[in-house]
Amino acid sequence: MIADEHGIKCIIQPPKKSDEFEKFYEEIKELNPDLILCNSYSMIIPKVILEIVKYKAINIHWALLPLNRGPNPIQWSIIKGEKKTGVTIHLMDSGMDTGDILFQEEIEISIEDTWMTLFEKLEKLSNNMLKEYIPLILNNAYTSCKQNEIYSSTNFRLTCDYPVINFDKQSNMEIYNLIRAQVAPLNGAYIINESNSRIYFKERLSIQKIEELRRQYGV
Repeated sequence: MIADEHGIKCIIQPPKKSDEFEKFYEEIKELNPDLILCNSYSMIIPKVILEIVKYKAINIHWALLPLNRGPNPIQWSIIKGEKKTGVTIHLMDSGMDTGDILFQEEIEISIEDTWMTLFEKLEKLSNNMLKEYIPLILNNAYTSCKQNEIYSSTNFRLTCDYPVINFDKQSNMEIYNLIRAQVAPLNGAYIINESNSRIYFKERLSIQKIEELRRQYGV
């Protein structure tokens, strides 16, 4: 573990309602941290933890907030057919990705991007932004701006059952986006055939191929 290699104490957050949470809270409080830095974290950091650092907590979210708050922002930006996305560094509050924005940069989403290629682009952008902006954050050399709720959107967490292809309700482009948002190593988008079995598509398909599938499996 990287923390062990550098002699850094590693504390894993348990669910808030678990018996271990109180011990976790006391350990964080004892450390008396100056700052919380969060990146691609699947759990919500509770208010009681944020209060320890007096809400000096920073999150890196791979979307152009206030768009695509919540989980799976890379996949959702593709599923929705958006033309751009990016990385937002923002203050954390008691909401989900609702805190004031500190820094934000955007990139284009290519029509040929899958969630994996977009992940690579966002990872590179995120690393470059952290190198540039973390020193400013540590020295309080930043200004913040509130998110515009008029443009906000919040997504639910995707599951392996979600990406079902429905030829009756989805256009070819919507299906194309769904498939490229779920390529391997995810399970893939799927259709349900006449025998009620799932047929998965783990690689990006062309619109022409999707039209062929529509003729084969559509109604």
